[in-house]
Order: sequence, then C-alpha cells, then structure tokens
Amino acid sequence: MGGTYFQSIRKVTGYGRITDERIIELFNDIYENEHRLLTNFFYPTLKLKTKEKIDGKPNKQYEEARTPYQRVLQSKEISSAVKQRLRAQYQSLNPAELQRSLQKKLKKIRQLMSTTSSQTR
Repeated sequence: MGGTYFQSIRKVTGYGRITDERIIELFNDIYENEHRLLTNFFYPTLKLKTKEKIDGKPNKQYEEARTPYQRVLQSKEISSAVKQRLRAQYQSLNPAELQRSLQKKLKKIRQLMSTTSSQTR
C-alpha cells in the first residue's frame, strides 16, 4: 500500500541537507511507523477515473475517495489471509495516538535541527 496524501515532513523541517545521525534516525522511524500507518490506513486519496477534453477544457472524473487500506480490502487480487491480517492491524491502531506520536517526534526533530543550526553559525 502506498499513499501521497500526507503533509510532507520536509515541509515542517525544511529541505536542507540533514547530516545529524539522530535526526536521520527520527525521520526513518517516522516514515516506517506513524507516516506509513496514517497514510495507508486513515488518509483517503482520489484516483483519477477518466480524463477527457470537452470544448478544449480538461474534464476529470475521480473515483470515490478511499484509503489505500480500503482499496486493498476491495481488491480481488489480494488473498483473504492478507486482508484478515490488515483488518487486525487496523483494529489495533489509534489515529489520535499516532498523530500525537508523530507530533512529538517532529518537535524533537525541530529541536535537534535548531540546536544543530545554531552550533554551525
């Protein structure tokens, strides 16, 4: 499952080069845990159904917004064992707790980045 409807962590922390190993570890942890779970289980995305030009103007129609998790459950190509495992994982998740954990880690990243940038001046 993949998704793109998550506010980029880079928007929060900036696009500069990151060399501090502690910050890199926090980024990796966020992407592997909170970001992945929130994006795949709770953030719906739109998928383009059709795109045509009418009177020279593009007309796009989208499928109903669904999360990647919902798309997998509706897919006929995915085995029932995988779907059952995903349902169990979904039941164990708390989106509010994931969001709090994400914010806590982002705050730590911002603190480390401000410390790092003040030391290099």
